Amino acid sequence: MLTKAIRSVVFLCLFAVLGTVQFVSAASSVWQISQGSSVLYLAGTIHMLRADDYPLPAEFQDVYQASDLLVFETDLAQLLDPVIQNRLQQSLIYPEHNNLRQFISDELYQEIAERWRKANLPPMLLPFMKPGGVAMTLTMSELQSIGVDTQGIDQHFHQRAKRDKKPVRGLESVDQQISYLATMGEGNEELFLKQSFSEMDQSTEFMGELIQAWRDGDKASLERLVVTDMQQQFPALYNRLLVDRNLLWLPQIKQMLKSEKETELVLVGAAHLVGQDGLLRQLAARGYTVQQLP
Repeated sequence: MLTKAIRSVVFLCLFAVLGTVQFVSAASSVWQISQGSSVLYLAGTIHMLRADDYPLPAEFQDVYQASDLLVFETDLAQLLDPVIQNRLQQSLIYPEHNNLRQFISDELYQEIAERWRKANLPPMLLPFMKPGGVAMTLTMSELQSIGVDTQGIDQHFHQRAKRDKKPVRGLESVDQQISYLATMGEGNEELFLKQSFSEMDQSTEFMGELIQAWRDGDKASLERLVVTDMQQQFPALYNRLLVDRNLLWLPQIKQMLKSEKETELVLVGAAHLVGQDGLLRQLAARGYTVQQLP
């Protein structure tokens, strides 16, 4: 999920339509959202890191300590359940009578087969894999080869919350997440896979830049690295993975801000936070104060 077409973060426009947006120069990827005396924290995450990316920035530790409830994209414990993992794997395989060769050129299929062979993946599985499954499997293999094999921020805080007995919840069901992954590249298979491989071949440089931009809260660099191609080349995927999900999450975040009894820490992929359709601008437009933490 880390190609340009899948990793999606947009530049945050520095104005609000109806609300107040406050930003500081020494930034992080953590924001405080408030209305009156009600506050929650919204943090952008990266789902896989390198071992030397720990410890995390201090802002993440501070808001974790200040929060009573952690909210993730989905129920991570359920997502890791073997039954759910099997359902995810099955969703990435074509139904009977379909196979990958039907949707891409012979030349591209041969390139995929060679990459598959070099990654030591089972050859008999490839013909039946959907584009999303191919891209994710090969990307994960490539990332592991360059040392990006440590749990990401979501898993880190989910495990910590479990240990500290802090309650957790998800913004969407695991079935919704599975559906998003299973349909990636659908209808535009050739271009989607070619773009994925192009980014995969630059993964070492890319991941270094991406993690540094995330660590610095550098919104302009995040936009350059992860969203432009997705918006231009895959508008349907952009709408499905980012816009639609943000619109589903907004009412839940607004409901959290109605209560002053507890402080929530909402951790979602950094792509969901910024840009024209991002949660930050959408919340500011609805009258909430949005402040990037130093």
